[in-house]
Amino acid sequence: MENSRLLKFRAWDRIEKSFRYFTVGEFGDTYRCEPFQQYVGLKDKKFKDIYEGDLLIHGEDKDAIFEVFYNNNEAKFSCNRVYYKNSRCGGYLPPMDSKGFEIIGNVHENPGLLK
Repeated sequence: MENSRLLKFRAWDRIEKSFRYFTVGEFGDTYRCEPFQQYVGLKDKKFKDIYEGDLLIHGEDKDAIFEVFYNNNEAKFSCNRVYYKNSRCGGYLPPMDSKGFEIIGNVHENPGLLK
């Protein structure tokens, strides 16, 4: 049986200040790109692909911002609450699913969301 899961990645190009998107085997000229961020296999409520480093809001709670990361302890993608009501904070939101999540940016293109 073939594994049909497509492994997609993106990486931040430090020179062009934009993301480069690719799949396994298509890395090409990525020496100036970092970090590599993997597609988590989910789409947000607007059907956009969710990647590591994306910033999300959930449901009607627009005061909380969550960052997508790979949780090594549990071997899965998760969300951390990184911002709540205009201040940095911690917090964990298990489990991560795409129902109700909406991408509002990412840590590279929208660092101001976390200030």
